[in-house]
Amino acid sequence: HEYRVDRYPEHSHIDTPLLPWVARTSMPRGIRARTRPPSPAFFTFVGWNIDCSKLYGACLTVFEKIHIKNQYQTVYIPKTLGFLSHYPYFCAFDVFLR
Repeated sequence: HEYRVDRYPEHSHIDTPLLPWVARTSMPRGIRARTRPPSPAFFTFVGWNIDCSKLYGACLTVFEKIHIKNQYQTVYIPKTLGFLSHYPYFCAFDVFLR
């Protein structure tokens, strides 16, 4: 099951819908809470659009502090910021996301 907090544009382009594999690829290790946040991690991926054209993605995973009632330790959860493009501008994505 995919879960998105936000996206831009809000609605898919007719020729490039936001497919379910993108959410799974954006968080390949799933969501696991941690008591110590690891360093941010940048990664790239390539997938296929509905018309069999390539889509290039880049993500930066960061950990966000959350407060849980009756929890005495600080807890961090992963949050992924990403780009999906028809063009492989991986270096530009890296610069922008960091």
